[in-house]
Amino acid sequence: MSLETNRAIRKRASQALGRFDGQLLRISVTAIVLGGVSLFSFFVVQLLLMAVSLGVRSGRFGAGAQVMKYVYIGLALYLLVSLFVGSAVEWGLDRVMLLRLRGECADQRTLFFYRPAVFDAILLRLFLSVRVTLWSLLLFVPGIVAAMNYAMAPFLLAQNPGMGVPEAIRVSKYLMKGYKRKLLGLLLGYAGEIIISLLLVVPFIYVMPRLKCATAVFFRDRVRLHDEDLKRIQS
Repeated sequence: MSLETNRAIRKRASQALGRFDGQLLRISVTAIVLGGVSLFSFFVVQLLLMAVSLGVRSGRFGAGAQVMKYVYIGLALYLLVSLFVGSAVEWGLDRVMLLRLRGECADQRTLFFYRPAVFDAILLRLFLSVRVTLWSLLLFVPGIVAAMNYAMAPFLLAQNPGMGVPEAIRVSKYLMKGYKRKLLGLLLGYAGEIIISLLLVVPFIYVMPRLKCATAVFFRDRVRLHDEDLKRIQS
């Protein structure tokens, strides 16, 4: 048994999302505004914040330094919101995608389903951010490997909130053994859409759910494959 091709996974994700309606639009906008998209977006904001900070301190912006100071403050505030609010919202967004895959309805309120577990959500995002950042400081590739290793942890906790952060990290690393390259290939399949969305800003509201839902399909299939392997071993 093996996972489907990445093209088939992306197709199933598009079918699960269905038409991009008002409800999905509200979910996307809320998740993006509150920084609840993913660890990657949190990491990107960190990099932007550091770049602006270095530019302001070195005087590279010249006459625009004052404007960039406001940009720096805005990025810093957004990073804080992403940490203290977006961490739990990300779990809610993952829950939305998992429910959609089951054909169940999920609205904007689902994003805030994990408010009681906000401490665990913050702990997970801090841990993953520090680990990925440290590996990225060594070389770019180890940073990507680390990100792939931990990619399933938010989905595991969205599906099983009582699992606990350490256990979710351990299981994610186990599930991703031998599958990191496949997940990376799946995500890179959206590279063109992501680049266009970054240039035009607004389309990211459309691209983000497609990316998240494809990752949710990968997660479900990987867990199912693992369970089938266990049954074969035990029989």
